[in-house]
Amino acid sequence: MRIVVPVIGVAGSGGFRVLTRFATEWAAVGHDVRIVAVATGRPPYFPTAASFVWVDQSGNPVPSHARHDPRRVEGVGFVVRTMRALSRALSRLAEETDLLLANHSLTAWCVAWQRTSATKVYYVQAYEVESLEGPRLRRWPLAALAYASYHLPMRRIVNAPVFRRYRNLRADAVVPPGIDSAHMFPRATPACEGTTAPVIGCIGRKQRWKGTADVVDAVERLVRAGRQVRLRVAYHLPEGVRPSEFVELVVPRDDCELGEFYRGLDVLVAPATTQLGSVHYPVLEGMATAVPVVTTGYHPAHVDADNAWIVPPHSPAAIAEAVVGVMDDVETRRRRVSRALSDVSGLAWPGLARQFLEESCR
Repeated sequence: MRIVVPVIGVAGSGGFRVLTRFATEWAAVGHDVRIVAVATGRPPYFPTAASFVWVDQSGNPVPSHARHDPRRVEGVGFVVRTMRALSRALSRLAEETDLLLANHSLTAWCVAWQRTSATKVYYVQAYEVESLEGPRLRRWPLAALAYASYHLPMRRIVNAPVFRRYRNLRADAVVPPGIDSAHMFPRATPACEGTTAPVIGCIGRKQRWKGTADVVDAVERLVRAGRQVRLRVAYHLPEGVRPSEFVELVVPRDDCELGEFYRGLDVLVAPATTQLGSVHYPVLEGMATAVPVVTTGYHPAHVDADNAWIVPPHSPAAIAEAVVGVMDDVETRRRRVSRALSDVSGLAWPGLARQFLEESCR
């Protein structure tokens, strides 16, 4: 099968990470997988076994990735140029393609416009209408395109049950992302046991809705209450926060180091605040590494699952209380960590990649 995947960018986004892993699994079993991208975007961040089809702003193939020009990735002009380039490139490939896969509202339009017998699939990893950032005048037309994209005539696959019927989005199937068991495996010793200063961790992000500042606030409350805890943040600290005697910043260079980061924690806090019930990678990876997870409720953690500690969004006090519960209630901690491991045990990439193609071709 020839699978063609147009993408807006190939940088370090979580959505592109998932695509590269699926593409690698499909290529491993003999499919011809091609990722189509504009050559002047950022260079590829994640490795993949798929081949790249680089195109210029007119959609013509070019030999390799060109020098990145940051001036070309701003505003409506960038959107128009990119959609035009991808659409023209797809028109050259569509007739020899079995599956056209969109992963973004803009590429969904590019795929929908093609006159081809190829199967058209839209893999929705987030409800974009609610996740756009930037000035309102810039967001409005993109939000309109995203909203309308969920009505395009193609098969829709989502990555979490919450999106089966979400706002105006209706999905045909659910295929979650996978976990790399080579790097995301359980820690050797049980969390919170045998330590006098438990390590609380989170994946730090600059966006307010990711909740990193709430984790810092929660740990400060615990320190003021006399708890001997430390905070370890991966990648980014919130604005105004600096490393200190109880706040450590680490920057994992790859999945191997990211797995080590998780296994070095006694509690993982994942307190993002939007589209609760969707997939949030820190929750999956924390569960896979046998770390107790405090979260606002991202799949597969929810109030009835008994596999995590659920807190309200924007509530440092609730986070602090939940962390105390993790540290003090040994029986509950062991039960929920065990349940969490079981809940993510089936998320191996090869099986999910096979499931994705089966759902695509129904």
